[in-house]
Amino acid sequence: MRNLAGGLALAVALAAGGVSLAAAQTTPPSDDAGGAPAAGAPSEATPAPGAAGDATPATEPSDATIPADPAAVAGQWIAEDIGGEPTTEGVVSWLKLTKQGRAQGQGGCNGYSGSFTLENGALGFGPLASTRRACPEPQMSQEDRYFTVLRDVKGARIEDGKLVLLDLRGDPLVTLHRK
Repeated sequence: MRNLAGGLALAVALAAGGVSLAAAQTTPPSDDAGGAPAAGAPSEATPAPGAAGDATPATEPSDATIPADPAAVAGQWIAEDIGGEPTTEGVVSWLKLTKQGRAQGQGGCNGYSGSFTLENGALGFGPLASTRRACPEPQMSQEDRYFTVLRDVKGARIEDGKLVLLDLRGDPLVTLHRK
């Protein structure tokens, strides 16, 4: 649970490889100057859907697993889907992850490198540095899509042997297969 401005809290729960969010009022709003809670104001944070104690089932595939640490995803991965669109034939965007938390790869034209963290499915990239060559289409447009979605990665799951990088809501951003 992370407190945000205005007495709101944001709960993030990893549920079967996906990320669930719930916002709740942690400080009841006041309906008068005396600080009394407004009628009907929640007094506690509510659990995220799919979180412990919540009857809402997680919406992840039954064959998905949550990678626990960098060793679970170490290796070279090749993108096959970026932002819901298949990769362009002949253009390869790839990602190599190490057990030590290093990331490197190619967006389709330019190389990149940096760091990543992974703990119980919560994955994040540190700043990624890349070369800045100009390349012909369709390499540049695929690379732009790839680098854009990498900035939004907040989680990961392994599904059918593929690495699926997820946004904060648990929606797929990139699907990669092992090289």
